[in-house]
Amino acid sequence: MTAGIPRRNALARAGGLLLLVVLAAYALFNAREDYAYQYAFDLYHPWGIRAAREAGDGRVNPYTDTARVGALVAERAEASSSLALHRAAVFWKIRNAQMRFEPTGTPFLYALFAFLPHDYDAAHLLFVVLQFAAVAAGVYLLGRQRGGRPLACLCLAAFVWATFNPFTQDVKFGNVNSMQFLAVAAFIAAAHGRAFDRSRALDMLYLPALVLFALAKPNTGLIVLALAAHYALSAGGQRLVRAAILSLVALVAGVLVGIGYLGDTHAWIDWYRYTQGMNGGTLLYTAREGNLSIVKMLSETGQAKLGVAGYSAAVALVLAAAMLLALSERGRAPRKILPGIVAVLEDPWLAASIAVLATFAVSPLMWPHYWVLALVPLMRFFRWHGRWDVASGCAVLAYALLSRPVLGAIYDPARAAAIYTFMMFSWTPLLVALTAELAVLRTGDAAGARFTLSDKPIGGVSKP
Repeated sequence: MTAGIPRRNALARAGGLLLLVVLAAYALFNAREDYAYQYAFDLYHPWGIRAAREAGDGRVNPYTDTARVGALVAERAEASSSLALHRAAVFWKIRNAQMRFEPTGTPFLYALFAFLPHDYDAAHLLFVVLQFAAVAAGVYLLGRQRGGRPLACLCLAAFVWATFNPFTQDVKFGNVNSMQFLAVAAFIAAAHGRAFDRSRALDMLYLPALVLFALAKPNTGLIVLALAAHYALSAGGQRLVRAAILSLVALVAGVLVGIGYLGDTHAWIDWYRYTQGMNGGTLLYTAREGNLSIVKMLSETGQAKLGVAGYSAAVALVLAAAMLLALSERGRAPRKILPGIVAVLEDPWLAASIAVLATFAVSPLMWPHYWVLALVPLMRFFRWHGRWDVASGCAVLAYALLSRPVLGAIYDPARAAAIYTFMMFSWTPLLVALTAELAVLRTGDAAGARFTLSDKPIGGVSKP
């Protein structure tokens, strides 16, 4: 019996390698075909701010000097031979005939991309490579947390490359959601393995890194709070006080880095004002402009006239009530709520998954590429082996609705509004998966970070 096991293992590895080659080749072929048509218009902003700094004295305020910076970058684009830069400039001109700059990123985020090459084509290519590497590394990290073998995790990463539409959109538009996903996956992996219990350096850096992550992209605030709550529950005492002090230092440092990069002491204040509608800026793009936020749609079409903030609060209350009902056996066992909340916070992956879904539900701004972060709950709720449950089925359904083949099959330019509505709700099966997961959540000593994700390795044949 045992003599055939090495042969089966060898065959499994050979099959896995073949599958990896096929998936990776297909994904890279698609990427090559897509590359020539990519807008990369979000890359236009960090690259443009760097160009504006170099054209002046190193000082630039893109939040108040929107006309000057926009004109300067448009002039660079017109003089450039880069087709990608021309497409990005044309896109912004269509949206904004005055070519005013529309920088919604924080000063710290733009400082992080000071390394971009001067040449836009080189910057574009480098950005695409970083996006592919980031989403693959994030999938690999989370797959390994599930007990997946390296080859199986690489195959899954290539499958995401080839089929996950939010990733395709992230690459097309030149955004940073793939990199955000990698950061969240790294935070989860460090917390799930309790790495900060074994490493003093990581213990000191974990919470400050979360603060800097939120400072770069404040829309990750709920995710950061969830992971910080897990750390606080795990560390406690002196470790938590030390981490909080270091986090304050990191916050000040990040603010100063942003100020230093833009050369304007009012940069953060002006950024905030810009996002609130001053200087022609906004975060509340309409559904007609492509914003797929549920609460923004409700604020435009709902009868209650609550406004975006009111609908966000209402949706948050509904989501919280659904989770409490799931934890308490539909309200029949309220005593389970508090232990259930503790169990959720003890499991960093589950806590982060809830935060991701809550962000999708209540955010006033949602673009299709934001759903790259859906990979966090997708990989958490799907059972990698054995008998599937409701959560696994919902995860598969959500992935299918978010997949490139499905959207490609139903896409019709004449029915754009229907397609946008479909996309707006395509991630929602994950809410059902969440309630199903909470309904069977074990509390007490078996809960949280101590739960067993798998009792068998993923990929290949297990040893006898």
